[in-house]
Amino acid sequence: MQRYYKTASIIHRYFIALCILCIAGITGCKDFVQVDPPITGITKGSAYDDDKSALAVLTGIYSKVISRGGIASGERSIGYYMAQYADELQNWSPQNTSQPFYVNALQNTGLVSAIWNSLYQQTYVCNAAIEGITAAGALSADVKNQTLGEARLMRAFLYLQLVNLFGDVPMPLSTDYNANNTLTRSPQAKVYEQIVQDLQTAQQLLSDDYKNGNGKTTTDKGRPNKQAAAALLARVYLYLKDWQHAAEQADAVLGDSHYALAADPVDAFPPNSQEAIWQMAPISEGAGISLGDPQVYLLTPGAPPDVFRPVSLSTRLLNAFETGDKRFAAWVGVDDVAATGTVPTHTYYYPKKYKLPTGPGEYCMIIRLAEVLLIRAEARAQLNNLTGAKADLDAIRTRAGLGGTTAATKEALLDAILHERQVELFTEWGHRWFDLKRAGKADAIMSVVTPEKGGVWSSNWLLWPIPQSEILLNDHLSQNPGYPN
Repeated sequence: MQRYYKTASIIHRYFIALCILCIAGITGCKDFVQVDPPITGITKGSAYDDDKSALAVLTGIYSKVISRGGIASGERSIGYYMAQYADELQNWSPQNTSQPFYVNALQNTGLVSAIWNSLYQQTYVCNAAIEGITAAGALSADVKNQTLGEARLMRAFLYLQLVNLFGDVPMPLSTDYNANNTLTRSPQAKVYEQIVQDLQTAQQLLSDDYKNGNGKTTTDKGRPNKQAAAALLARVYLYLKDWQHAAEQADAVLGDSHYALAADPVDAFPPNSQEAIWQMAPISEGAGISLGDPQVYLLTPGAPPDVFRPVSLSTRLLNAFETGDKRFAAWVGVDDVAATGTVPTHTYYYPKKYKLPTGPGEYCMIIRLAEVLLIRAEARAQLNNLTGAKADLDAIRTRAGLGGTTAATKEALLDAILHERQVELFTEWGHRWFDLKRAGKADAIMSVVTPEKGGVWSSNWLLWPIPQSEILLNDHLSQNPGYPN
């Protein structure tokens, strides 16, 4: 496995550190991270001595995911890297550390290793939480169910990222050092089986209501509820091409009157919008996590991209928007840079789904109703319910100020849905890249796009490399084709 599975002492120290982070010093957070003053001297066992401590363990996981350098946050997020890896962003700086993602030339070290480690660190804490909560005798029934459901859902969410990025991956489901130290790569099908099982269990355990960090009902969507599990299950079934179950899980969410498309795209992303199904909040007041797109993608208005903020929206993505699409006005920023010397005036475009540059005013969207509508549209089309598929697709288009789709056949409708996902979900969680892969279109598109970006495309690049450090630590691991060990 990776370093946190290598020795029992390292595992124990990491868990204690995470628990202390969970509980201490984050009182400026929104509801889902509000806890009482610090608890000191915590041990693995005492993390589940009472409801407050158990809830705080899950808070710590969310905090790591959304913190600076976490997989959901800013310039180190999966969405940022995958938007470059696909065809959504143009990287103007060869010196920026994300350049290998842009030219599809990843190495089995560096940032790939950091993402791998971050994902597995959090799966370890999920495993520890599942074991600890299951064995705990002092928790109230409601908190035990809620925290166990959240831990199972988060583990599924993390493994969904791992299996989509790396293919077959080790799948530790416990904190047993001896077992984890010799794990091989589990086939993708087995990983998906576990993801589905975890999400189904989470559905049964989680509350219909949203809960805060004290286990109280709240309007804040910073912790997942039952419908978040259903929405993620719909996404997973879509990836598995299990169209019937994808449609059924989408039905469960879309039939809930608590959710609705925002009337205007500009209102889709604010904290606790009616469109949001699950969001994550910044860790604390003034944390400055670089969640806001303008800061992540461009340094300052009027300045060109540089080594620190190197990217803008690609011409390919900009050309995908239809004339009059309200999403362009709501979600695309414009940066006019004056001519300097021999460099002419240039206009850059950047994602503007989030409006604030830093801090607690924005939440990171994990999954929202528009995606669920597009999931059901695709599932219905695959099941030959073309009328229903068109209705779902047109709901998205109507919100965008566009007319109904003209697609008349199943194949044309599936292409139209894929296009709508491109302009609706751009720069969110790597959707574009994963869509190209599962639709079997990645090779055809990237064989054109990668040379334009200055790279050389190979079908091997559909998967990322297994970090070299992990192969050295565990001789049971093998490398993905096309990459050196």
